[in-house]
Amino acid sequence: MKKMKTMIACVLAGSMVLTACSSGSKNTADKSAAESEAGKKKLASITFLSKDYYNTPEVAQMLSEQFKSKTGVGLDIKHVPSNNWEDKVTATFVSGDMPDLARLPSNPYPLVKQDFLVPLDDYINANPRVKAILDANPNVVEPFKYFGKTYALSVNNQKFMNLWLRTDWLQKLGVGQPKTMDELINILTLFRDHDLDQNGKKDTIPLTLSAVLKDQEMFADYFGTRNQIYMKDGKAVVPFLTPNYKEYMDFMSKLYKDRLIDLEMPTNTSYGAVRTKFINGQAGAIIMWDDIYDTLKEGLDKNFKGADVEYLQPFKGDKGVFGLSYFEADSPIGITSASKQPKETFDTFFTWLLTDMEAIIATSRGIKGYHYDLVEGKLVPNSANGGVGFRGQSFPPLDRNFKYPFAFDEETQREYENIVEIAKLGDTFMDHVVTDTPSSEFSRYSNIASDLKAKTTDLFHNYVMGKIDYDGYVASFNSYAKEVDLNAVVHEINK
Repeated sequence: MKKMKTMIACVLAGSMVLTACSSGSKNTADKSAAESEAGKKKLASITFLSKDYYNTPEVAQMLSEQFKSKTGVGLDIKHVPSNNWEDKVTATFVSGDMPDLARLPSNPYPLVKQDFLVPLDDYINANPRVKAILDANPNVVEPFKYFGKTYALSVNNQKFMNLWLRTDWLQKLGVGQPKTMDELINILTLFRDHDLDQNGKKDTIPLTLSAVLKDQEMFADYFGTRNQIYMKDGKAVVPFLTPNYKEYMDFMSKLYKDRLIDLEMPTNTSYGAVRTKFINGQAGAIIMWDDIYDTLKEGLDKNFKGADVEYLQPFKGDKGVFGLSYFEADSPIGITSASKQPKETFDTFFTWLLTDMEAIIATSRGIKGYHYDLVEGKLVPNSANGGVGFRGQSFPPLDRNFKYPFAFDEETQREYENIVEIAKLGDTFMDHVVTDTPSSEFSRYSNIASDLKAKTTDLFHNYVMGKIDYDGYVASFNSYAKEVDLNAVVHEINK
């Protein structure tokens, strides 16, 4: 059955490639002529395929009405169920039922390869307001450049994972923020050895974290390595058998053996479960997203009087920086080849989304009178309608210079300030913390990337837990590398 599915997938992919190739220059000429003719007509409406409003169609309707009132153009939002939504978007494209505009999978390259998306560079360069925002925030387009062209832009900014500490516990212990790795280890040891939650047991988890190695990249970076194949000086680096990677694994293994990190780390596959341990007072530190302050603070306040939390300030070591795990922008929107007026679609939609004050507020926080109200100039969330949050654009928005025309409550204000501060720290330490991975243009790499991540994660966990020694780790990795012909993968990238 598995072979049959693979064969069908290959035939389907092959047929799509043949179809795309057979269209050749004639389709390009026809498309250009059609665009020229369409450009003479006023844009009437835009169809937009998205998973973001599947459970809240009323919000989609309100955004469409706002869009129409501001632009004079209709916005017909087509909904995609959120479970396995990326596969469903791809299926929609393959079926030929493409919208003008779509929220795309985090890796849209397969769609680019099939000519389902149009390059946006000319439209960006011809739109000074949008271009200024993207020039000031290039990280929202860089991941979606292929063959030197831009095919999408993300509605979410780049993000970071940070290490967050219970500052009320630091005060009880009489210590401040750690500025070196030795000081951090000392704090984790104090968390372990003191009954700070006062439950009569020495069962505190010093640091809870997920099983995802990308979250732990801050540890790898401190030792001058990465948890994935990465690019350096234009060449692919395979880190998994390097001395730096062994030093990093040995360090994590010692933390695990000394009970300084969550012993359930290898099975912590739910961020919610990790947060619960921290909020319930089981842990003194947590690795979590840069926008998590309000969630952690609200949870702690329900359980502990006077509890507080703050992110660890990054510090340098001999080989790297500790404190920031980088995640590239991953929520792209692109214009499809089905759009008859792509330039007008780009200008109308993205100018509204990125530059209109009401649109920025509605998509990054919510709709006034529904998601929130203003009371004496301060935003008050309406929890009955979901409160404030992502409605199509990150918070803070893509325009880094945007200022909200109202005040936030104390916790939201600190969340906002934390995100902005962490982004600036990311800019400061960019050369150390940003991981440049091979492009999806390299088919051999793209074909094994997911499986490679799963294999190296499993080996890492088993080594850290002491289930295999280093010789066993090396033998297992080399066997896998031979199986997938990793040398050929690297050669394709580096040739």
